[in-house]
Amino acid sequence: MRVIPHTSGRPFDRTLQKDTFDMQYRHVRIAVVAMAGLSLGVSSLAVAQWPSNAAANLRLTDRTGEQTQSKIRATSDGGCYVSWYDNSSGGYDVHLQRLDRDGNILWSHNGLLIADRSFSSTQDYGLAVDPEDNAIITYRDDRATGVQIGVNKVLPNGVLAWGANGVLVTNTTASVANPKVTATTDGHYIVGWSQDASIGMQRLDADGAPQWTAGGMILTPAAGSYIMSELQPSIDGSFIALWVRPTGNFLSPKHLYSQRFEADGVALWNSGDPVIIFDANSVQFGYFPSFVTDESGGAVYGWYETGGDRNCYAQHVLVDGTVRFAHNGVAGSIQAGRLGLSPDVSYDAANDDIYLFWTETNTNQNAWGLYGQRFASGVRQWSDNGLEVSALDGQQESFVQSLVAGGIPMAFTFDGSASDLIIGYGFDATGAMIWTGGSTTVTSAASDKLRLDSVSNTCGDALLTWGDARFDTRDIMAQNVNPDGSLGAAIPVVADMNCDGDVTLADVTPFVLALLDADAYAAQFPCCDIGNADVNADTEIDGLDIHAFTQSILGN
Repeated sequence: MRVIPHTSGRPFDRTLQKDTFDMQYRHVRIAVVAMAGLSLGVSSLAVAQWPSNAAANLRLTDRTGEQTQSKIRATSDGGCYVSWYDNSSGGYDVHLQRLDRDGNILWSHNGLLIADRSFSSTQDYGLAVDPEDNAIITYRDDRATGVQIGVNKVLPNGVLAWGANGVLVTNTTASVANPKVTATTDGHYIVGWSQDASIGMQRLDADGAPQWTAGGMILTPAAGSYIMSELQPSIDGSFIALWVRPTGNFLSPKHLYSQRFEADGVALWNSGDPVIIFDANSVQFGYFPSFVTDESGGAVYGWYETGGDRNCYAQHVLVDGTVRFAHNGVAGSIQAGRLGLSPDVSYDAANDDIYLFWTETNTNQNAWGLYGQRFASGVRQWSDNGLEVSALDGQQESFVQSLVAGGIPMAFTFDGSASDLIIGYGFDATGAMIWTGGSTTVTSAASDKLRLDSVSNTCGDALLTWGDARFDTRDIMAQNVNPDGSLGAAIPVVADMNCDGDVTLADVTPFVLALLDADAYAAQFPCCDIGNADVNADTEIDGLDIHAFTQSILGN
């Protein structure tokens, strides 16, 4: 694509005199001619790995046995970390892989071994990314005495910063489970877990040293129990925790509590008492909902109930602990004769919109569909019955994911009782589907799939991972989805070096940077393909591209 640049905001007049034309672009010529006298390195173009074919997808593991329970978290450069359990050698070991924005696998084949464990079954674990793009991963660890909670920090180059064995945040004979982790804004880390009838939390510094008392801060209810559900960062080094609160034995009603804690562990909300997110009846046994930050220190929650009207709900708690919506939240749908199950919540901070997507089913639970809702200030925007994304039929939607990527609300789901397909949808604020054909098939492989997870990156892409049995017992697969619903690397615009969609004077400086320092270009323009600098299409980025770039700018 060639675009005639102009500085006035009006279309360029091709009748301008040649001397005026040359004067207008003199600084461009000076810049690119000066580059010709420099000793330029030659950058070979990498091959993007994100497949554009829904039947292919990116395979991260090919070992025997089962690889399962993958999680994906975004890095600031548009890439991501993917973690999973690997049972190929006996015991579900913890593995981690890093991908760049194009889906190139950056570490060793089948990922890094983080913890060689002996467990014959799995529980949940935690993965987070800190502001320096280090991965923080926590898990149940049986390599020492008994079962403890372990955690390790992995640098972007794959080095285990806290050693091969990581750090243990517990040293107890109690039962510990369900660990979670988050990175705080002041360079520290919070690990949380369930411990018998209590929850424990520990703060670690950048070197993995505990900052609170040995064994962590333990919260125990006067009756019933607490079970850790999720952790997220807040502002000024504080963090927010969500936990499930069974009121008695495992058959008793289960409520949702949340609290924001200072860096020293002092509770900030509700005069030190937890904020009750939900206590109307009960959440499902074994259900541990997540939540997202509102980017201002507060949190947005989504969950479903097993009693009452069987609805899905959303709630927003501000940084000061103010509960924005009615007690027990606002329902995504009030449609009679329907049940809402397993919702996922996302938040658009730019517009203060909450998006909730869930599996909808009839009362007999033999027909399923995908529904969604947009909330503005706690008011349902997509009708009181919610938005029907996929009508009820015999194919069961599950592991629903809700994202806002590049300002676009998106939903993804397994579509099929055997989880045969993954289908994605993009919407505008009215709920209209904006992708060609209404939806995108993320994977068309007819195979059993398990545990879909997703994240949005800084480039406006959705990144997904799941367990897939198309090759053997189960492998870990991944796929990107672009903002327009397409798969694979975004189609480059040659010479568009700042990725604004046009080739103009504004591309000169990033073009110079791409030629002189590829790493610096990638850091400054993480969502741009440096391959746009290969203007002469010889698969190299070097001084030979200068003339072609100049012609693109000048429109000749």
